[in-house]
Amino acid sequence: MTGCKATLGGLVTANPVWVGSSELTMTREGLITCIDAGAGAVVAKSVNESAAARRQLEIADYAFISDDGQVRPTGSARRGDGLLNRSGLAQVDLEDWLATLAAGTEHGAARGCPVIGSITLGDPTAAARIGQAMAGSAIRRKL
Repeated sequence: MTGCKATLGGLVTANPVWVGSSELTMTREGLITCIDAGAGAVVAKSVNESAAARRQLEIADYAFISDDGQVRPTGSARRGDGLLNRSGLAQVDLEDWLATLAAGTEHGAARGCPVIGSITLGDPTAAARIGQAMAGSAIRRKL
């Protein structure tokens, strides 16, 4: 997309198509793939301090639903189906996650695509600490 800049809360992106926090955005490779596909911004997979929350991804469940409300068997999704899922958080410790975000942010900066960190609230004090770590790391910059 060209000539479709978008602004949200003072953040200017190359276009209004953003990739939300998902399995697509929980690895360095996934972040880079989304950026290279032309996303206007990428929201990284959410994190928090809880090891139990990180383990939720191990029991993730996904279902494809047809337009008439029928659940499709695994592996039989069709064009136009909806995806329902409940997964978990990024399964890495904070330091490794900050390095992943920094790599994605550096790659995105050269392409005008911000990478946005995401925190799922567990303990408010821990969330503040994680937010400060994200803000103080290489992931914080102005486009």
